[in-house]
Amino acid sequence: MAPAWIGLALLLVGAPESKTGPTWVLGPGSERAVKRLSAEIESATGWKAGSIRIDGERVSMDFLSPTKERHQVALTRETIQLPEGLSENDAAAIRDRVSQTKLPWMAASSRGPPVTRPAIRVDVKRAQVVQEGRALSRAAREGREPIEAKPQGHPCAGCAEVREGEAPRLIRAHPEEPRVWVQGARDAWRRGRHHEALAALDVATRHDHVDVDAMRMWHRLQGGSVAPPSAGVESAFEEPVPALLRAAGILLGLAALVWLVAIGLRCGRLNLAIALVAVVLGAAAWSSAKLDSSELVAPPALPEALEAPLAGGPCVSAPALWSPQGREIYIRCERALSRLVIRPLGAEAQEGSLRHHTISVDGHGDHPEVRWSLDRLGEAVARAEAEGWRVTTRPRDSPGGVAPVPETVDDHEVRYATALIAGGVFVALLMTLWMGWWAWGMLASDPLLRRAALLGGALVVL
Repeated sequence: MAPAWIGLALLLVGAPESKTGPTWVLGPGSERAVKRLSAEIESATGWKAGSIRIDGERVSMDFLSPTKERHQVALTRETIQLPEGLSENDAAAIRDRVSQTKLPWMAASSRGPPVTRPAIRVDVKRAQVVQEGRALSRAAREGREPIEAKPQGHPCAGCAEVREGEAPRLIRAHPEEPRVWVQGARDAWRRGRHHEALAALDVATRHDHVDVDAMRMWHRLQGGSVAPPSAGVESAFEEPVPALLRAAGILLGLAALVWLVAIGLRCGRLNLAIALVAVVLGAAAWSSAKLDSSELVAPPALPEALEAPLAGGPCVSAPALWSPQGREIYIRCERALSRLVIRPLGAEAQEGSLRHHTISVDGHGDHPEVRWSLDRLGEAVARAEAEGWRVTTRPRDSPGGVAPVPETVDDHEVRYATALIAGGVFVALLMTLWMGWWAWGMLASDPLLRRAALLGGALVVL
């Protein structure tokens, strides 16, 4: 029988060395680096980059080839998983891009047991309140329910008085506030971006509480009547149009009629014809100052599954915005500000949970609550796809001139000024021509005055 120490020595020598190396995960700033890597792979292979998923030690990037084939590239710090049937050139190009891109890998701490990710539960009661509130807002917008707005208490920081140009920043930080969307719509409308304004108003009128400014502006831009809101609720943006300003159009028309009669009685037919042309020009300018809303494309309706897909979750969210990319949902998860984008995938259906769409994250894609919202939205889009829904993109606007919101103080002032300027410029032009003709007659009869006028004109030119 062998001594005990010999057996112990054999165990120490022959036992394989255990390898308990650290687990490598992506650290802070990984989202930007992974997006850069996805863009590099896109330029090397000609594929179209899609969604990106970061799950601790594993990164997955989806791509769409020109032949509408869906590919996924997955990698950890040590391995790269490429799609099957990939050509040697594409495989080598992807490996080169991965090796050239420095991803912020860091060793996960191995002290103590692994920390489990807390389960995120949906607040069913809160979700029901949000869903019912958004359904009521849509019904009020369509005229099926009266506009019964209630005061919402203190607004968010900086939202009490939203100034021009501040809407994009506040929309990102406070997507749950309808008033920031209303200001965004006002800014876009003034710059001639009418479809962008309608899309922002579409969000503001589908929130879980009714906003008076949003409803009024929506109906004015759509050319419909505005239902009176409940008593005690005033507009936060628009000052009421004075009765005298509303009646200014009638008073201006009566003044033009009296002017025509007086000229016809005292000044002869020629002056009457001139006055008639001036009045016609003013009336044409008055009517042309109003935009034809029938030329605008209204945002398409969404299926019920996408009206409040994140309700009751850990993040504050706004209704889906219609954009040139498809649909965008702005969310705020604690201090993480993010945006979920739904894009059309292509004409041919692909395999997977989403057959016609892709969903990407803009900002804080590695945040656990943002990832939960992404998964939740993916489930809602899958249900909408099963019902036959396909996302559409918003037409791009061609920026135009200044266009105030209809039926506001600015709108009345611009229309009156346009009518007066159009008629007045015509009369002023005729008066200038008459004065020139009179001055030419005076100069023709007096040679000395003609020489003085020519000398004065030469001095002015010099």
